[in-house]
Amino acid sequence: MTRTRKIWLVLAALGALLLGSTIWLIGTGSGARWVLARAANYLPEQLTIGGAQGSLLDGLQIDFVRWQDELVRLSTGEIYLDFELIPVLFRHLDVNELTVARFD
Repeated sequence: MTRTRKIWLVLAALGALLLGSTIWLIGTGSGARWVLARAANYLPEQLTIGGAQGSLLDGLQIDFVRWQDELVRLSTGEIYLDFELIPVLFRHLDVNELTVARFD
């Protein structure tokens, strides 16, 4: 096998791995939960996000969201969120649907 062919095989394998990882992240519930767990590291400590079902591709159902600091305490029941993925890459959230079951 020539060196060029080996390089192409490695590049193809890396491309398949990247594609599979992306599909897992945006298309599965476990991928969505993994993304939310990583995002939690960048959120203020006053904000708590409950468990999530669904996927980033088809919409998320979040069990609850809470904000609590010295002056304010806010909480929600279940939240359904459906948004476009591409604008998120540019730090913009384009929401198609947002449903909040309860707001306290």
